[in-house]
Amino acid sequence: MIDRVPTLGSKYAGLRQKMQDARIEAREYTRSHGEDIPTVRDWVWPDAADAADSSEVAATLSTGGDNE
Repeated sequence: MIDRVPTLGSKYAGLRQKMQDARIEAREYTRSHGEDIPTVRDWVWPDAADAADSSEVAATLSTGGDNE
């Protein structure tokens, strides 16, 4: 999006670089460790954090999200 909207390019160049660096870091981690970077692996929807004790969330976490 930042690259495709002319008025965003210079204004959000720093954000674009941070996103690009994060992708590179995640890819390097995955290649080295064989699994997703912890910030991705452990991420949950913010509203789901309140329901973390519920069986629905626990079931989803135990299957790695395959049942969503």
